[in-house]
Amino acid sequence: LLEPSHAQRVATETSRMLRVLVEMLRDEDVQQVLDRMIVKRIAETQGGRVWLESVEGEGTTFHVALPPRSAE
Repeated sequence: LLEPSHAQRVATETSRMLRVLVEMLRDEDVQQVLDRMIVKRIAETQGGRVWLESVEGEGTTFHVALPPRSAE
């Protein structure tokens, strides 16, 4: 990214463009994979992490952890 202050806007615009593309494909599995990739990429570039926890018969929980934002 050119400037960190534009990171959220760039991430939002990229996500929006990818969603339009995925919706044209009409494949929910592809959409879920892309959504996870986008979230993972954003989280990791901010020093965070993403993980899943699954319990058979109960479902899967999708977790995102980001470090506290520093006061600037």
